[in-house]
Amino acid sequence: KKFSIERPPNVLCVQLKRFEILGGKNCKHVSLSRSLDLTKYCHKDSLIEGQQYHYKLVSLISHIGTSANCGHYTAVGHTSEGRYYHFDDTLVRYISETTLTSTSNAYVIMYEMVPQPTITNKRNATLQSINMNENRIN
Repeated sequence: KKFSIERPPNVLCVQLKRFEILGGKNCKHVSLSRSLDLTKYCHKDSLIEGQQYHYKLVSLISHIGTSANCGHYTAVGHTSEGRYYHFDDTLVRYISETTLTSTSNAYVIMYEMVPQPTITNKRNATLQSINMNENRIN
């Protein structure tokens, strides 16, 4: 069996299966990556020549507790300055990338596609050229 992504999203949301049907919690450690490359998982017909689909980690939600019925949720967010902050109710503090990527409580992870302006510009230029040629024919 093989799966592929037809249209890579601008924002990739990954929800980990942390809770069991009887209410228990899967507490297995998860190592997070600050970046992902989904290019090799994209369907070949949907790829634009030279386009790569790189994502950066922008936020995550963690569940601290022993079951789906009790616990506490916290979040981590990435700022435009490139720093990560941990939000725990009214307490907000900076966290290192090492702490971020070694979290064992991640529940929902959000990645954002890294823009590639050169590919976009080439594609727009190609589309403009096609439109200009269509106008000449008409």
